[in-house]
Amino acid sequence: MPCIKTARPLAALALAGALAAAPAHAQRQPPPEPMPARPLAFPAFRETTLPNGLRLIVVENHAHPVASVSLLVGAGTAHVPAAQAGLANVLGDVLTRGTRTRSATQLAEAIERTGGRLSAGTSTDYTGIYASVLSENLPLAMELVADVAQNASLPDSEVVAVRDRAASQLRQRLADPGTLANRRLIQELYGSHPYGRLRTAESLATISRPMLEQFYRTYFRPGNALMVVAGDVRAAEVEAQARRWFGGWTRGEVPRLAFTGLPAPTPTRITLVNRPGAVQSSIRIGRLGVLPASADYPALTVMNKVLGGGSDARLFNILREQHGWTYGAYSDVDRPVNQGRLLLLAETRTAVTDSAVAEMLTQIRRLTREPVSATEMAAAKGYMNGSFPIQILTAEQVAGEVAITRLLGLPIEDLLQRRERVAAVTPADIQRVATRYLKPDSLQIVVVGDAAQLVDKLRAIAPVDLVDAEGRPIDASALTVRASTERFDASRLAAGVHEYRVTMQGNPVGTAAYTLARDGDGWKRSTAITFGPMRQSLEARFGNAFEPREYRETYAGPFDATVEARVVNGRITGNANLPQQMGGPKTYDASAAGAVWSGMDELMLSTADLAPGKTIVIPVFNSTSGSVAPTSYKIGAAESVTVPAGTFQAYRVDVTGGSSPMTVWLKVDAPHVLVKQEIVGQPIVVELTAVR
Repeated sequence: MPCIKTARPLAALALAGALAAAPAHAQRQPPPEPMPARPLAFPAFRETTLPNGLRLIVVENHAHPVASVSLLVGAGTAHVPAAQAGLANVLGDVLTRGTRTRSATQLAEAIERTGGRLSAGTSTDYTGIYASVLSENLPLAMELVADVAQNASLPDSEVVAVRDRAASQLRQRLADPGTLANRRLIQELYGSHPYGRLRTAESLATISRPMLEQFYRTYFRPGNALMVVAGDVRAAEVEAQARRWFGGWTRGEVPRLAFTGLPAPTPTRITLVNRPGAVQSSIRIGRLGVLPASADYPALTVMNKVLGGGSDARLFNILREQHGWTYGAYSDVDRPVNQGRLLLLAETRTAVTDSAVAEMLTQIRRLTREPVSATEMAAAKGYMNGSFPIQILTAEQVAGEVAITRLLGLPIEDLLQRRERVAAVTPADIQRVATRYLKPDSLQIVVVGDAAQLVDKLRAIAPVDLVDAEGRPIDASALTVRASTERFDASRLAAGVHEYRVTMQGNPVGTAAYTLARDGDGWKRSTAITFGPMRQSLEARFGNAFEPREYRETYAGPFDATVEARVVNGRITGNANLPQQMGGPKTYDASAAGAVWSGMDELMLSTADLAPGKTIVIPVFNSTSGSVAPTSYKIGAAESVTVPAGTFQAYRVDVTGGSSPMTVWLKVDAPHVLVKQEIVGQPIVVELTAVR
């Protein structure tokens, strides 16, 4: 089924372009030696606790006449049962939609009259309510934050709207291979631990206002909250305002979260998430890290800076600068309230995915086997300690650092002595923590990519578990492309032209025309698409039994590209001159057994016997990857669809396995003309305007 392709405007291909491998750069000059660290006087702050248990931190900074109020409640996504995953996120979006004393409009008007902002949001461990105002309006900011924290009305209409939007956004994100990789790694690392709870369409569908109300009343208690006020304020005034607006907040017992369910360590395995036809792979390598109070944390942060904590680190220099496999490769160490994790990540071309994984493992082993050089140590510690003063320039930044320290249950010395602890890390410390935490023989590796091209290569590195995007196991034999078992009747085809309009976020951005004409003893399908400055044409020739013969693509506009392919002796041969963001130049050599050209699948479906619940699988040649991948068309219920050409009863069809997941609507009456098309994760819609 034709899919509009561009170099940059579309989200999926823009991401692909940003992650495609780049040519190696010339050798960089070594950075200058860092200057000696200057003494750091950490800005003063005041910490108190109200009689009802609410903790209060005040940071005075009178440089600018602004103030911020942050109320952080110890209840985040980890505090929600797995069956209700997403509830805390919905709550974060609904909190400021009204209280028992103010409507959403009244809340917005009250803060906007001051030129300030009021918002809320949720993370793994916390839900926050935030206000920023000119300092003269601090009493109003405190009042509004208190009203939201104690009296949120959680309107049912808002709950439904936010919940449905969250489900739609989730569906879009699941079309992104990086999101799939991140989610799968979380599942592998955390299992049934609270940090392993992920939103699904099913869990979001269960969320209701009574659930939000129960969660809100359970966790929004003063003893489970920390308030941080920073800026051009006076501590005594802030405390007085806090007692006025929060003093009546009723105490209450808050259940303790049981951090259990972590999987036992296992030998290194690769979970390969199949994304047929993908020209790039998303790689994630992870292992569980430390608890917040661990004495190993400073050494781990320095180790991370050396390994992948920036564009001067080993992963970036080796995978990008030396090999040109990726635009970037990085690592990360986090420190949540409970169990942290260590992560390595990269996005790379399919052809070098196994090489990238092997090199990342090599760099892990290198840290465990040899000391880090004095040059790398000096650069890493110099950057970390040199950047710390920049992180506490403003009162709000200071307040944030103090709040994080307190929320993690750490003594304030953990923050005040950060530079000294980093400076004390030695090469032996890095080798020790690398050996303890980065165990090469006990890692979780996730790769999202074209399994048909990757599975054998990755098996040479570690055992492979093959799954689909939903996590269901796949037998490797299913990767073998087979002809569709569906019977398609080419005699039902009729020459003609279907015309479409292309919109982005509701605005016209292009047109498309699909033309079917007789071509000797077969057929020719021509597609002409305009999308902004881009012109794209596709031409597919095939026989009366839908057997593919010749195929051409051309692009003109922001970039020029050509594709030519044909079937010779049962094989697809030809070549493509594509830009790097579309996979680069390539020569085709693939089996044509059961395969069809892009665009032929739509014609085949137009002649098929469709019914709700039916799934049809057609192997489609992907000119970008040069491979043939099974594309699935799941027929859903009939819907009334209105497009410029009229109103039609059309089957909703979910299309997966191609270059981009799509939803299309096919007219119920035969021939099943394509009425509408949406690309998942992109604000682009193609709608029928005329049939000639």
